[in-house]
Amino acid sequence: MPKTRGLGLDENTLEIADKNFTDCLKKSK
Repeated sequence: MPKTRGLGLDENTLEIADKNFTDCLKKSK
């Protein structure tokens, strides 16, 4: 694995944010 900590954290954060966003959309419907 390449040592691109910033990129890895960004991808992780985006993935979690995407899941949270999807959950919010499901709840709002």
